[in-house]
Amino acid sequence: VLFRSVLPTDERGQVARDAIAHGLRDMERMLDAVSGVSRARRRILSEDPMTLAQVAAGIDLGGDTTLADVTLALDARAAVEAFRALGADVPVRLESHQDCVVASAALPEVLAGIEGSCAAALLGDLHTYAGTPAVALAAAEVMLARQGGMLRCEGAQVRMRLPVLGRSRE
Repeated sequence: VLFRSVLPTDERGQVARDAIAHGLRDMERMLDAVSGVSRARRRILSEDPMTLAQVAAGIDLGGDTTLADVTLALDARAAVEAFRALGADVPVRLESHQDCVVASAALPEVLAGIEGSCAAALLGDLHTYAGTPAVALAAAEVMLARQGGMLRCEGAQVRMRLPVLGRSRE
């Protein structure tokens, strides 16, 4: 509406209006991505303990129920959001360590090229990764890092280090 009086009403004007609308949608998508990471940095963390089974409800843990009752020592929303971003049909492999559980899964194809920090990849190439699961994974990475956890991408896999209660932390 704003540009109707400024742009010509012919085909060139329509092309210009379409380009402006497309550009605005891209800007909004990128702004939403940056805002999501920023909110994760400022989010007030919950101290309510949750078991891995509660966090991964509906996620394929590859039949591994041995770690289901392990209680996580973090605000579990970060792990929940990361699991959801990967999708319920993506199997998650769990490894038990002295002070944590490491969850790993295949990255969605659109993110397969990311190595290292998902947040750095997202913020370094907003046009490519905004609007993809990279946004939720980057937010989860920020929240996990605030609590002694970790999220990293390596070899088309995402690995999350989830600190647990009742085990010594190094």
